[in-house]
Amino acid sequence: MEKHRIHAHRAPDLPVPVDESQPHPEPVHPHSPHQPVPQDEPVPDHNPELRPPGQSKAQL
Repeated sequence: MEKHRIHAHRAPDLPVPVDESQPHPEPVHPHSPHQPVPQDEPVPDHNPELRPPGQSKAQL
């Protein structure tokens, strides 16, 4: 009787991991140079007349 080599089971070929294929990047680390420094107070709207009618600040 011939001996068979034992083959380890291999996981099926999976698509790219989900965390690499997300369309939006993950939140940037607070100390990252690529992200602007958050401000304590929101910037006042200097030109409210440029906003389309019916659109509030909360929707921006």
